[in-house]
Amino acid sequence: MAIISKEEKIDEEKFRSWTDIPTDMMGLIVHNLPLVDRIRLGSVCKSWRWVSDSICDDIKPWPKLMYVPDTSRGQSKLIDPLDGKSVDMNEEITVDNYFAPCFSKDGWVVFINDDEDLSIVNMFVEEEEIIDPPFPRHFQCCFDGVCFSSVPTSSDFRLMGVSGSLVRESQVDIYVWRHGEDEWSQEEFESNLPFQVGCNNPVFHEGLFYCLGREGNLGVYNPEEETWTVLDRPRPLFSRRSNCLQGHDCFLVESAENKELMSVFVFNDGERVTVSRLDESKMAWRNVDDLGDEMIFVDARSSISVVSPSKETGNRIYLPRFSDGAASRRGGGVYYSLKTKKLHTHAERDAEQVRTDCVWVMPSF
Repeated sequence: MAIISKEEKIDEEKFRSWTDIPTDMMGLIVHNLPLVDRIRLGSVCKSWRWVSDSICDDIKPWPKLMYVPDTSRGQSKLIDPLDGKSVDMNEEITVDNYFAPCFSKDGWVVFINDDEDLSIVNMFVEEEEIIDPPFPRHFQCCFDGVCFSSVPTSSDFRLMGVSGSLVRESQVDIYVWRHGEDEWSQEEFESNLPFQVGCNNPVFHEGLFYCLGREGNLGVYNPEEETWTVLDRPRPLFSRRSNCLQGHDCFLVESAENKELMSVFVFNDGERVTVSRLDESKMAWRNVDDLGDEMIFVDARSSISVVSPSKETGNRIYLPRFSDGAASRRGGGVYYSLKTKKLHTHAERDAEQVRTDCVWVMPSF
């Protein structure tokens, strides 16, 4: 029987491998790590990757508000709307010189910079992934909405942009870039019915790109047939006259619970919010008074629906604003509750910060 000296035992304990950390202790570590450090956990020790992945699978994620401060040189920030904490995405995870986010989905973010260059970036992986589509030729305005169909690395990926015309309301311009192509396809359509293009992201739903108009009607682009159609149903939610009299923003989102399309109209900066779901059997909008466990995060660039991580945070619509909570010493997202029919914030209205250069991002692990 070998005899181990006290000194050898101390040395062995001192130089134990990272892989010897017990699984339950690793669970506690991962649960308390910031988002960025969770992403990198697997690169510290490969045997930890399965622990991190299994724990992340059990977590109900929710979107973070991402923006790029003017003084950051491209380094982005993430704000958690539930607790108000912000995270700096450090130098290893950066968007470089790409300043303006246009859209996000499945952890990927579409950026455009001052030189009119496009990039699609996934910052929530150990090694940052970047795809650089060409910029549309003869593109002289800006997209009213951007969306893509699937993961940017997939062969059936399509990036779609839509723009309305200030001169001719019936005109809609559709831009599509397919994975691996050198140029975008661009086509100008004349709408078959009146349609005011809303400043919001389209939604790729059952093989089609759906666009929500400012009056609550829907336009549909079929990428296979390359056709644009304004649907006669559902009927617009608002008349042309009421649309002109009421200042509002409109958003389209796919429900996280049942995959139905839902429209969200925000009036007077959140003083009133209405939610409707699309009954596809009758192609009609149905008013929603209660979202249950669902939360909706709205923004002109990307709107996302998720199942709430707790009962307390369900039935809310989060706006792209946050409060610094100077008086209450806590910050957080600004949201409208369908239960109270009121706007909720952690600060006075003049302390709220409205982000115009942001996008909701769902971190992917």
